[in-house]
Amino acid sequence: MASASFPKWEEFGKLCGRKWVMGTSGHGARDVFEAKVVDKEHPITAGMSNFKTDDELYAKLQGTGEIHVLVEADSDWSKKTEPLLFTLNYGKGRTVYNAFGHDGKALMNPDVQRIIARGVEWAATGKVEQ
Repeated sequence: MASASFPKWEEFGKLCGRKWVMGTSGHGARDVFEAKVVDKEHPITAGMSNFKTDDELYAKLQGTGEIHVLVEADSDWSKKTEPLLFTLNYGKGRTVYNAFGHDGKALMNPDVQRIIARGVEWAATGKVEQ
């Protein structure tokens, strides 16, 4: 998993905004859950509504930097609302953290596909052509 990469490289966690820490972060059993779009104005999520997805719901990601949450979900595992899609500025660049799409089945969700395409476009250009 990308957010668990480079565990000894402190700057990687700052680049991602949140990172998976072995022994602390985790997820419950894969299941269908509701993803809540909390920023419907951001170019990545503009016009999107809450959606259901069948995936792993990452929880207890670690980090303290400021992030802008776009989509979140309530985790039965952590008993908290967890950020699943968020952006942050990193130096002169833009970062999108996306915790959706762990396998082919999860990637077949049209909303997940939309988030991936829009996230890449926004990170590259700062805008999304609808």
